[in-house]
Amino acid sequence: APADSRLSSGRLSRSLALHTRRGSFTIPFNLSWHPAATVRIGLSRRGLPMGMQIVAARQRDDLVLQAARAYERERPWHPHWPLHWPAG
Repeated sequence: APADSRLSSGRLSRSLALHTRRGSFTIPFNLSWHPAATVRIGLSRRGLPMGMQIVAARQRDDLVLQAARAYERERPWHPHWPLHWPAG
């Protein structure tokens, strides 16, 4: 159930439909109010970007930000991030 019980089932359905069309993987965290961040983890064998989601308990944004910062500090990708993606 959503964290906000005032969210009507109609609004919830419309929200899910909108996020699903966009291919969002953050739906469960958005609806449950869990803080989450996505960090780049590198490139696939085909050269496509990959990411990792970091999620924490509700109201623990500090843990998400600390974990994301620590990962990016240890595995910096910005110097190696491509400007153009492979076709198809």
